Amino acid sequence: MTNKYVLDELLIEGLDQEKLAELKREKEEGKGWKIVYGAYQNNKVLQAEVSSIETSNRIAYAVVYVEDVKGVIPADFFGVNNRRQMRNYLGRKVAFTIHSYDREQSVFVGDRLKAKEIMAELTMKRINVDDIVPLVIERVVPNGVYGDLGGISTFIPIDELRHGWIDNIYEEYKEGDHLLVRITDITEEEIVETNEEGNEVKKKKYKVDVSGKKAQKNPWDEGGIAYAFKRGTEHVGVVSGVQEYGVFVRLADGVDSLAGHLKFDSLKKGDEVSVRINDVDVEKEQIRSRITGIIKRN
Repeated sequence: MTNKYVLDELLIEGLDQEKLAELKREKEEGKGWKIVYGAYQNNKVLQAEVSSIETSNRIAYAVVYVEDVKGVIPADFFGVNNRRQMRNYLGRKVAFTIHSYDREQSVFVGDRLKAKEIMAELTMKRINVDDIVPLVIERVVPNGVYGDLGGISTFIPIDELRHGWIDNIYEEYKEGDHLLVRITDITEEEIVETNEEGNEVKKKKYKVDVSGKKAQKNPWDEGGIAYAFKRGTEHVGVVSGVQEYGVFVRLADGVDSLAGHLKFDSLKKGDEVSVRINDVDVEKEQIRSRITGIIKRN
């Protein structure tokens, strides 16, 4: 089926000829290709959603689109080792530069690694220790998360994500989530790599340490909510986790106490209980308690 465009013959109230002319130019020149050409000529970073994964000659490619122009990012240019790792990015936006293009085949080749290099250099010029910045989670592991900080990959240990006990990191965090983090340290070093031609090339390697916890209000700061829990007082809380060595009870946002197991009963996450505070350690930000009753089962 061919499309017939009747652009000049109709009389339409409110029709703006300049806007119509712009639509004609976009149709004739191809808006997507204009963006691709411009990005290629100026080494510009683009972003697009990974719509699918294809394989050719045993090489996996992430497929992206700039308007209606198809692009492929090979695994070597994407920064992953295999198709399984690339699959984690399906439906997520990724950054890339234009490595090359083929107008006859109507496809371009993107380079995510080059884009991250450009983004990292720009990021390093703009950040300082103690800055609070956004981070996008790239991968979640049992002991923390890996995230992207403007082209720089960084790792946040689980105990630096937020205040309080995290029982199941996979229930709270996932790939693509956004966090606000505080920069705690910045280091830069020069490394030497060998390129495809066998020549040594000097590159800069950046390391940025961050903390989600330090970007949040600390309940243990003087006058914070944690100071409401005095030794010998009793409070209502919710079970936030059950471990072999004890039961965590959430007393307030970011404040969990650790209690021993009940002798003749068992608890599960979400149960509402009453606890008696046995000990408070402000320096370690820890509270020990004893469960005195079960108020409501989850």
